[in-house]
Amino acid sequence: YRPLSLGNFVWNDSNNNGAFDTGEQGIDGVLVRLLDAVGNPLLDASNNPITTTTSGGGAYLFTNLAPGGYVVEVAASNFTGAGALTGLRSSTGTVGSPTGPFEPITGNSGTNT
Repeated sequence: YRPLSLGNFVWNDSNNNGAFDTGEQGIDGVLVRLLDAVGNPLLDASNNPITTTTSGGGAYLFTNLAPGGYVVEVAASNFTGAGALTGLRSSTGTVGSPTGPFEPITGNSGTNT
């Protein structure tokens, strides 16, 4: 097989509609983790969780992956202390709603904040 890559970006969903719109900005410095399809953390050869940090306008990329199912998790530490997402929460996908469930990712919409 040919190794695969998985990537997207984290952005400030300023209108809370769950989609990346013109004028919304990506967020750098967000720690994201790679999980298997059922939500278990994947580990590297040194037995450390596989992670990366967003850069270049909120982009992240995991490379050299075997075919299979994966989940990308925005680490909870991003929302506390000096984390890149302190003061923010996941968008609800409902314009005007400050609370609600995490919306599913559709198409290439990425990770919402």
